[in-house]
Amino acid sequence: MNQYENNGEFAYEVVNPSEIICALSCIAADENEWQPYFNFMAKPVPMEVVLKDPFLQWLDSRYGFKAGLLMMEPFTQYDWHTDDRRGVGVNLLLNYEDRSICMFTGDANALVKDITPYTYRPDTYVIFNTQVPHCVINFEKPRYLFSIEFNKDKTELSFDDLINDISSNYKGKSNE
Repeated sequence: MNQYENNGEFAYEVVNPSEIICALSCIAADENEWQPYFNFMAKPVPMEVVLKDPFLQWLDSRYGFKAGLLMMEPFTQYDWHTDDRRGVGVNLLLNYEDRSICMFTGDANALVKDITPYTYRPDTYVIFNTQVPHCVINFEKPRYLFSIEFNKDKTELSFDDLINDISSNYKGKSNE
């Protein structure tokens, strides 16, 4: 696992690339079953697809989660916020080559704020600290994001807890 930016305060990348990106892209391309979910359009991802990925299989065996795709319409913004329930999430941007930006800040309420943009890497799962204020701006095309919501809430599973567990206990291909 590699620390990405900002001394590990908001995002870590998992070293093993996704083994289900093609299946996720096919699910996203199907226009059926999208439904409103927290101001996004969302679609559940079947666990039989999710569990084909060794990292996600390991993660599910330790924590349990549900997985889905989130779609953001072109020329929209998901404003500055911290997640109400989740302390940590795992994301994978499917169409990283299209223009969108995810940003983190220390003070979401400031009129002028310092920001740290996060750039997704192809086929890379990212552990996000959902308790650090963040926002997303999307441009010309729909934005598709695979996202995991753990069964444990922010009082039971934090970003630091998950990073420490993965760093200490996950023995993926690149960590051996």
